[in-house]
Amino acid sequence: MNVHLLRAPDYREEHFGAVADLLDSFQMPGWNFKRVEPYQFPDEVLFYFWSQDREEPDTQEYKTMVPWDILFGLCKHYRKQNNIPDNEVVVLLTTKKNELNWFSSFDKSRNIFIDTDDWEPYFKNCHHKFPVAHEIIANCLQQAMNLNIANMRTEKCIHMITRGCMNDFCGHKPDIAMKMRTADICKDCMQRLMDCGVQRHIVNAASEAFEGLRKRMKYLESFDWANWEGIIKVNSRRQIIFPELDNLEIPMNPLMKTLYLFYLLQRKNNKRGVSRTELLNYREELLKIYLVVSGHERHTQFISNEHLPLKEMLERIDELISTVNNSFNEKKSRIKDAFEKNIGENLAQAYLIKDVAPAEEDKKGRALAIELAPEKIIISENIQLSPLNWPLPPFPFRMSRTDKTALKGIRNGN
Repeated sequence: MNVHLLRAPDYREEHFGAVADLLDSFQMPGWNFKRVEPYQFPDEVLFYFWSQDREEPDTQEYKTMVPWDILFGLCKHYRKQNNIPDNEVVVLLTTKKNELNWFSSFDKSRNIFIDTDDWEPYFKNCHHKFPVAHEIIANCLQQAMNLNIANMRTEKCIHMITRGCMNDFCGHKPDIAMKMRTADICKDCMQRLMDCGVQRHIVNAASEAFEGLRKRMKYLESFDWANWEGIIKVNSRRQIIFPELDNLEIPMNPLMKTLYLFYLLQRKNNKRGVSRTELLNYREELLKIYLVVSGHERHTQFISNEHLPLKEMLERIDELISTVNNSFNEKKSRIKDAFEKNIGENLAQAYLIKDVAPAEEDKKGRALAIELAPEKIIISENIQLSPLNWPLPPFPFRMSRTDKTALKGIRNGN
């Protein structure tokens, strides 16, 4: 099932990315979420979308109630301009209120809109990405089972009395919390999906995603986050995950993961902070970590023109630790963004690479470390840094006077 995620111009880019990243964090065979970013709607299409804003008398506030055909119209425009096949789904995410004040809806042409606003009253401590992700998956299944929302009173698979199924109507909005905390597809609706030819693996993947969302939401709601620090783990698949958040993964590319795992190992082993300049002295260790996270830990050959991938890997490590380019700052910033996007800015602080001590007369630079308690860090036993059986070539970049002074001090034990 191909699902195109479309951001309306009123919906913030970082929130859109958080929803898409959350959906991507689940293993969902048969589902393919395609984020459409950016997409520029022409002015004539957006005119009716924005023209629904009107000032309420005596309140000086704007109330937006957008007709469904305008919301679906944005989906149709994108579908037409990009020749999207009829069997693929287009989902519009918007903060605009729709004319019936529904959380979401769909039409017969596989177009969906989701209201991304005002979820907070129903889910304590939860980012709105969780219920929005649930609604995206649920609406895709509801379309596939030909749910007749035009005749809700006669549609047997729309439950007017809440039972904890994805097809609960939730006319009383607080009931939405029960539906999502139950994370279920009832027996009748499951049979309807099968009767409509929805493949079993599609439904199973959705059910597992519902359960994953339920667990994460339940966990988030049950804690006082002001004092929380959860366990972070590097598993045997070299993924950086939070076991207590249903194995939520913090996605990183291999070079980002190399830098982060280096500082994580330093903290795990109760070692002091390492400044950017001092990384020059950990060149071999960083390369060994890079080999592990890239799946090349068995390589022990000499780096030569015959082994170009290994040569390129060392070049990337050298760029990372060099103070004459910006690779280090870029990776450190992207690591920060990855954590904040997945667990929020406040919770991310304990897991970031940060300054931990003032500069010491500019000899070694400002120490950097992860301040999380070492007992909160788990590294899989399968992550082994094997000795290199070949010598490293000289560091290729020009070193500044500060770099040379710092390295001389380190090697002399200062």
